[in-house]
Amino acid sequence: SADAHYNIGVIQQAKGLLSEARSSYEAAVLADPGHAKAHNNLGVLLQLAGEDAKSLAHFQAATTIDPEMVDALFNFGLTLAAQGQPDRATEALLAVLRLAPNHTDAQIRLGDVYYQRGQIHDAMRYFKGALAQQPEQPATYLKLGVAYLKDQQPDQAILVFQKLVALKPEDAAGYDMLAR
Repeated sequence: SADAHYNIGVIQQAKGLLSEARSSYEAAVLADPGHAKAHNNLGVLLQLAGEDAKSLAHFQAATTIDPEMVDALFNFGLTLAAQGQPDRATEALLAVLRLAPNHTDAQIRLGDVYYQRGQIHDAMRYFKGALAQQPEQPATYLKLGVAYLKDQQPDQAILVFQKLVALKPEDAAGYDMLAR
């Protein structure tokens, strides 16, 4: 059955047997084209293999089958962003946040997409939201500080970079940004 193939794939993936897991997920999808979790996991493995177009199709299938599957929506959004489709990526990541408002990774990735689109204030809002939930995120402090610089707010950027240095003194990035 599709569930059996899926469950075997999960075990294989956990053991690092990615080729075997991929085959199991493919068998699950073949047995039941409506198996959203199998589509999502197959999409992840295809993405790891560099097969982005195929992974995107499986993430889209998973989100069509189960529009409230947060993992699939997040993976779909990440893949769309990586493929240069910021509008669709934004839509998918906003859907994640409607379903899981505290999804820190979705907030960070949405901030990234907004930053790349030049929507700096929106980017900063999502970076701040992520930091409010998980203040131990050095990379997000760096992103927020860079966004402040881009927005011509050097005093705010300095405060953020100081927090980064205090959080992770062994990381040169904060010092490099303060030296600018």
